[in-house]
Amino acid sequence: MVIYQGYRERIQRIRKLMERYTLDVLILTDSRDVTYCTGHLQDGAPAWGGTAFVLPLEGEPALIIPEERYLSRFNMMNNDVWSTWVKNFVPFIPKSQKNLMGQLIETCTKILEEMRLNASTIGLSLNSFLYDDYLTIKNALSNVILKNSTPLMDEVIQQPDDEELTLVKKAVEIADAGIDAAIEVIDVSVPLSHVMAEVSRAMYEAGLWTVWATGGHGLGLCAVTGRDAIMSGGLTPERRIRRDDPVKLDLQAAYKFYGTCHMHELMIGVPSEDDRKIYDFMMNIISAALIVATPGNKLSDIAKFCLEEFKKAGYDSRYSLRGFFGHSNGIELGSGGRRSMDITPDNNIEIKENMSLTFDALIIRNNSLKEFEIPILVRGKGQKAEYMTKYPAGLLTLRK
Repeated sequence: MVIYQGYRERIQRIRKLMERYTLDVLILTDSRDVTYCTGHLQDGAPAWGGTAFVLPLEGEPALIIPEERYLSRFNMMNNDVWSTWVKNFVPFIPKSQKNLMGQLIETCTKILEEMRLNASTIGLSLNSFLYDDYLTIKNALSNVILKNSTPLMDEVIQQPDDEELTLVKKAVEIADAGIDAAIEVIDVSVPLSHVMAEVSRAMYEAGLWTVWATGGHGLGLCAVTGRDAIMSGGLTPERRIRRDDPVKLDLQAAYKFYGTCHMHELMIGVPSEDDRKIYDFMMNIISAALIVATPGNKLSDIAKFCLEEFKKAGYDSRYSLRGFFGHSNGIELGSGGRRSMDITPDNNIEIKENMSLTFDALIIRNNSLKEFEIPILVRGKGQKAEYMTKYPAGLLTLRK
């Protein structure tokens, strides 16, 4: 079993931030954060309920895991399911199934006592807890100063290392393989079920990572939009493609818990004039976003630019650029759906080199809905970002 050596650098980066945030201890309970810092997996998936990582500013950290996992860990040391570098394991033994998070935090307090840090400044993602859990935490940690650590972890994932970027690029390649297959198979009279099967097959052959099962990895949506009602999730899999049908592909590709999302429309025939204007407008917006998405600017700069362009064009729109560089969990790929990484006019997170962003735009016009997702990669200061996919266009017209 080979454990990725980059965890040492990740912990060093986090501890430097802990100094800046004046934290003595960082407690992580979010599954993606735990896996990001420790490599710990459960049944091949990122660590989930009953797991926490206690990281002191100095000294050995501790990994809290459910009791049954603790007891069986020695049987798992020789396979990829158990791949953490952490040596100090603590079993989590809940007294009941109620208020599990509160009980988990109580276990953390015992570790803090052993570390002699039970009267310290602790970082915890306070905005991720339910109110009852928060009250339990406040009671259990009554002798400490609590600080919200979500901004700290957001800062960490904003700067992906080389290994992470390699994994994201691999996920993009897998999604591109799915588009390759769709282009090859889509034709008049072909049923959507056949398209879905071929796209999924191609993505698996390219290395699609789906060692845990949720949602619909691979082909998330195969729909015909336009004159027919939207058909998603295979509800009408035998619907056959017609000429001038816009076939929507929503691809979610994960590789070793890093992921990307692509959304395109493929068509045999010619789009309507109104649709063509939307496609052209979207390509212009994405091209402009490549210029704005440069180190030194902020995510809000992109948002404000996009808002102005949508307003000029008279579109009712929803848009975001979301970073994909964290571990994925289920259908939420990459950043794990961190809302703090959305592009909004008031989000002043600074754009950094090697950020991997997905341009996600939805346009509603004349009762017609169009949505595209295109991944981009931020380059050096003064350089415009570049497309990560070989299919940057929202619409792919097939001539068959």
